[in-house]
Amino acid sequence: MSDRQARENAREYFVPYILGNTPTSHRISARIFYKYGIVSLICDERSSPLCALDLSCRYIKLSPSNEPRIIAEQLLSLCEQQQYTLPIMIPVSPKYQRAVEAEISTLEHKFVIADKDTLFSSSPLADIP
Repeated sequence: MSDRQARENAREYFVPYILGNTPTSHRISARIFYKYGIVSLICDERSSPLCALDLSCRYIKLSPSNEPRIIAEQLLSLCEQQQYTLPIMIPVSPKYQRAVEAEISTLEHKFVIADKDTLFSSSPLADIP
């Protein structure tokens, strides 16, 4: 398989869920987009003007909650809407990092949980040529 074909297959298969609508989230989604051509989903309870202008991501609204269980249930529901994909969860904001840590046993069944600092070196994305 050629590198180009591998990247095309990756665009259809990988779905990055970036948790938290921050400038760091948009930098990560831009890097994923420019490196692999994959559009990320930025999930948060609030949108920002960056979401409307950023072609490397789509904004997904989450219901306002500080309860890790409710956040996890929303993310699992989103994941079920896209079958035959590999969802990669990247918690960026402290709120979502705490929620993922609290519900990691539930989320690991559906998501590959990646750290924002090692995303491009030790996650499934690192294997794409």
